[in-house]
Amino acid sequence: MNRIVLVLLVAGLAGNAHANKTERWYTYWGLGYADITYPGDLDDAMDALADLPGVDHVSIALDGLGFYVPQGDQRMVGLIANCFGDRYDVGDDWIQADGYLLSLSAMHFTRRIGQGPFLRADGGLAWYVLDTSWGLDDTSDRGYGFLVGGGFAFPVADGTRILLNANYAVRHVEGENTKTLGISVGGLF
Repeated sequence: MNRIVLVLLVAGLAGNAHANKTERWYTYWGLGYADITYPGDLDDAMDALADLPGVDHVSIALDGLGFYVPQGDQRMVGLIANCFGDRYDVGDDWIQADGYLLSLSAMHFTRRIGQGPFLRADGGLAWYVLDTSWGLDDTSDRGYGFLVGGGFAFPVADGTRILLNANYAVRHVEGENTKTLGISVGGLF
């Protein structure tokens, strides 16, 4: 049964490959898992918090508000917000740290935009927001950051492509670096 589903999926993807025409503009959104490395002792403290009994920990990677224009059939440039969310819940109490990277971005595809292997590079403005259930909320100063990554894209319908991504981001804020490895699935429309 699994082989039949796989054959149908591959046939469907191959059948829709012709629908991958170059658009006038694109929007990109993605969601996945984030492995976050905080600077110095903060990373050890966050790891210790996640390991405590009764603590639920979720970290996500998010690409949103991505708007791109093509530069030929293989490259597109634009703006995107790459974010991470790192949440720790204990009963009714919670702590959430969010990292933002608002960037100029470029994606280069080896075949056509939205098809086959691709590389991505972003660079721009970075900052953090901390929220807690007990009212301790803070926003950092602004800094800078960059993201490099890549993956594989395939068209699934006319005007719709799925991108599988692995991205590495560094946010340099208030003199320290936070690093994120994000594994995500996105939609390019």
